[in-house]
Parts: sequence; structure tokens; C-alpha cells
Amino acid sequence: MKIPPLPKLPRKSTAKIDQAILRDEKILENFRVIQSAYLQKAFDLALYLLTIASAFLGFIAMRTGGTSEIIYVTIGIAIILSLLNTRDLFQRFPDVLLALWRQKLFSSPTEYHSKSETDSPRGDEYLLNFFGETKDLLHHNFASGLFGFIGFAVIGWAVWVLDGDWLTHIGALFQSIPLVVIFTLLPRLIFLFAGVICGMMGWRVLVIARQIAALGSTFDVNLQINHPDGCAGLSPIGDLCLILTYCLVPFPIFVGMWLIFVNLLNPAYLKLQPASFTFFVSTLQALIVPLVAIDFLGFFYPPISIHNSMLRAKSRLSIRLDVISQQINAIHAHLLSNAPNLDPKEGTALEEKIDFLKRVYGRFMPVPTWPYRGGHLLSLTSSQIIPIIGMLSSIAGFFRMVFMK
Repeated sequence: MKIPPLPKLPRKSTAKIDQAILRDEKILENFRVIQSAYLQKAFDLALYLLTIASAFLGFIAMRTGGTSEIIYVTIGIAIILSLLNTRDLFQRFPDVLLALWRQKLFSSPTEYHSKSETDSPRGDEYLLNFFGETKDLLHHNFASGLFGFIGFAVIGWAVWVLDGDWLTHIGALFQSIPLVVIFTLLPRLIFLFAGVICGMMGWRVLVIARQIAALGSTFDVNLQINHPDGCAGLSPIGDLCLILTYCLVPFPIFVGMWLIFVNLLNPAYLKLQPASFTFFVSTLQALIVPLVAIDFLGFFYPPISIHNSMLRAKSRLSIRLDVISQQINAIHAHLLSNAPNLDPKEGTALEEKIDFLKRVYGRFMPVPTWPYRGGHLLSLTSSQIIPIIGMLSSIAGFFRMVFMK
């Protein structure tokens, strides 16, 4: 059956293509995760204030031995580490998008049919539309505000759990020792402000994860076989997913450390009432498994569609490799059948042809199907050691409690 020729697209001049590429590159270079200068200043301010508040509460904890202050310090450190990793993610995300655009690692599903660069210069329209959608989602004011409120509510709940008794008498305390109450209340207000910022940044982290997950289903992967990164050029995606996990991992580490402390060390150091201690431990035990699961989900879920697209690219490449394999088998069969009648020079040429085809076949096999290097998996595993030990300590504490009864 004769295949009809592809329709010819209107050819564009090289000068116009170059101008379009420069224009589009300028658009991508100006792409920012946080567009608002006020929000960026609030983000930086939250980091500074939270550092000061955590240091102040740490000083108070050293002087008084207060349990709630120690817990606040560990929560503050977890939030600071999370925000620092989030800032790193926001800085790298536009750079990765620009690298994907420049290296043409992703293309529209039909673009590989067009071999002429002048007919389909780079498929930029598809990528730019995708980046435009990403920008709209990142700067969705309602969703960002909603997540900010959720962050405020989570920190507000933690403040109430740790200081509920103290807050119920805050009116009387203001009348007696207002200055002390102000200095005690200010760090809590800073934590609430940081909760709002964490929520708003959390929305942007979620958008980045969602858009990474959409890449593989929206575009075809152009595998760069034998790329030095061992991931067909897609290791920047793996880097992003690892940093995205680092945005979340301080919280399960915080919970895991406290679980190790209360299960393996003397809980009397906490100086909590039995009811408060039981509630604190049960809260930690309820949080550890979901937090660890979210970490692994944040690492493996976004690139699943890219993995599937890489599998499709591997299937297309396997068709070509199968042709080489069939040629190798055919030459082997020819040598086996006609070796007595072949001229030695002709036989040597055929053997060299086999060796050449084997080298070509080996060069393109195996084909990577995940955008991860071994270092990515090692970093993920090492970041989960403390949370996993915390879970195991809870299991050990449970059995110890059962057998002691």
C-alpha cells in the first residue's frame, strides 16, 4: 500500500525563525515562580523572622527548660529548611524549563514526523503554551490564598495544642505582666505568619509537581542516547523531583526525631502531663506514615508520565535496533551456510560488518527509562533514615508496652 506524502508546510525564512527563537527565549528567561515583588519580600522576611524567633525560643528553652519552646524550635528549624529548599526549587525550575526548550528534549507528539527544521523550527508553540499554563497556575491568587489559609490553620492548631492552657489566660496575663506576654506572644505570631507563607509556597510546589507530571503526557521525549548523565539528558527532571522531596522531608525528619526521643529515651525530660504526653505521642505516630508516604509520592509520582513517554521512545528505538539484530542474524546465517565457498576477504569483511553492527547495537542499549541517576535514589533513601527509625521505634515501643503489661 502506498503511503500518501505528508502535506508540505509553508517555509519560513531563517531570519524570521532566529528572531522568533530569540523572542521566545527572552520570554522563558523572564519566567519566575514568584512574580510578585511583595510576595518575594514576604517570603524572605518570613525566613529572617522565623530564624530570629527560633533562636529566641531556643534561648528561653535553655533558661527555663520549657517543653513547648523546644518543640517550637524544632518546628521552626523544619520550616526554615523547607523554605530554603523551596527557594532552591523555585530558582531551578525556570532554568530547567529553559534547558528543556534549548535542548529540545520534549516535542509535540507529531513533531518527530517533520524532518525539516524550516518546516517545524522547534515546536515552540506547544512548549510556550505549556509554560503559559504553568505561569497562570503558579499565580492563581485564589488557590494561593486558600493554601495560605490552610498553612495558617495548621500552625494555629499546633500553637493551640502547645499553648492552649496559656492562651486561655492571656487576658489576665496582659494585665499583670504585659511586656513578658508580648515577647512570648510575638514568636507565636511569627510562626503563624510563616504558616501563611508556607501555604502559599506549598501551592506553587504542588503546581510544579503537577506540571512535571503533565510533561510526559503532553509531549514526546526525545531521548539523547549515551548522554553523560545516564538518563538520556533528563537528569534535570530528576534533580527537580529530588529538590521537591527536600521541600517536604524536614517535617517527617522532625516527627521521626521526636518519636525516637519519646520511644527510646526518657520521656520524663518533656515535663508533660500524662494526658498531654499521650496526645503528643499519638499525634506524632499518626503523622509519620502519611508524611513519609508524601515524600516518596513527591519523588516518584511526578516523573511517572515521563517514564511512560521514555518507554514509548524506547519502543520506537527498539524497532530500529530489531532491524540491526535481524541483519546480524542474517549475516551469521549467510556465513554458516556459505563459509566453504566464501573468499577469505569476503568472509573477513562480513565478520567486520557483524562486529560493527554489534558495536552500534551495544551503543544504543540499554535505553534509560527513568530520569533518575543512582545518586538521586541514594539521596532519597538517606533522607528517610530518621523517619523510618522513628516508625520502627514506635513499633518497638508498642511491643514493649504490651509485654510490660
